[in-house]
Amino acid sequence: MKNSLFVWGLVLLAGFSLSHWLVIQGYNEAWLWVAWAVIFNVGHYAVGKTMKKVSKSMQSVWMLSGIFGFIVTVAVALGAVPLNFGFLMSFWFLLIGATLFAGGYDGKDNIMIFSSVILAFSSIFTLAFGNSYFLAGSLILGLLTALNGN
Repeated sequence: MKNSLFVWGLVLLAGFSLSHWLVIQGYNEAWLWVAWAVIFNVGHYAVGKTMKKVSKSMQSVWMLSGIFGFIVTVAVALGAVPLNFGFLMSFWFLLIGATLFAGGYDGKDNIMIFSSVILAFSSIFTLAFGNSYFLAGSLILGLLTALNGN
């Protein structure tokens, strides 16, 4: 079991569920997304540090995708890019999926490649959750990450 990946999955599962509850309570979705962009970057950095077989080039890919995701998230949160916040969940699914695919291809890890395909297809269905897109993140990204850590 990859303990750090399992714990990261539980953090995503609980955190997205909490975010869904906070949105229902009337909290500002934009600020929640900015917080999640920071959490994604810090979490991916922390989990990446525990992975021994990750090449330097893949560390750079994860870092660049995280920075790109942060910039896009802030642009949407500030209203510079007028999108429904549900699209951000789809965007992050695609971004993490693409990075997982690159890592799986680089490390010849079929489980990572399979997970990336699941995230890519899940990004299509995220908007079906409507305003409950944080639940989609919890169920899909949180459970998938926790299961990969098991």
